[in-house]
Amino acid sequence: MLWALGAAAVYSSLVASKGSCPGGFTSDGGYLDGNGDPTTVQPQCVQLALHPSPLIYLAIALTVVIALTRAARAVNIEMALRAMNRGTIVAVGIVVVSMLIAIVWFQTSPMPTVGGTVLFPFPFGSGSMTVTPMEPGSPG
Repeated sequence: MLWALGAAAVYSSLVASKGSCPGGFTSDGGYLDGNGDPTTVQPQCVQLALHPSPLIYLAIALTVVIALTRAARAVNIEMALRAMNRGTIVAVGIVVVSMLIAIVWFQTSPMPTVGGTVLFPFPFGSGSMTVTPMEPGSPG
């Protein structure tokens, strides 16, 4: 049970973000698009954030319940310990695999355009996309 709680605490540290602000401002206060061409539309910034998925917490909890149930039904102490050890391995494995997949997926995915879509590494992690207008003085 403590290993599962520890694994859940480690999984809670799964956070990452990245952003892009294509475009910029001209010296006379106008706007530039991502190609550096003048435009009348204010440039938009895209910010992606990766967060832990609630489904992984559910999987950890389910693993604990199954391990405890099997341990309670065991006919001797060795079988009960084996059930608990297997539950520990599964809970820690779920967290390690989920974090690796989510981080690699997130870091290798290209930045979307303002009107684009993002495919987050569901169910290993969840995320959000925020689009905001570029403020003067922001790096492009």
